[in-house]
Amino acid sequence: MNLRTEHIQKLGLNGKENPRKYLTKMDNLRETYFKTYTKHELGTYHDYDLCLDTGTLGYDNCIEIITSLAKQQGLNLKHQ
Repeated sequence: MNLRTEHIQKLGLNGKENPRKYLTKMDNLRETYFKTYTKHELGTYHDYDLCLDTGTLGYDNCIEIITSLAKQQGLNLKHQ
């Protein structure tokens, strides 16, 4: 969770709230939303076509991977 706390602090998303507390709150909200609308458990790999760890790969590499896969599928994406 250290990379995530650093990232939200860098972006200023947590305001004055403790970064770990903020992440826990957001994770719980995300999980509730997911369960409500999909009726599945969050994190079940069967629900995903692709899962990338931006903390390990970095955002630029994830963008390149997604863009490459989209091109292979014949999609025309504009990368900014």
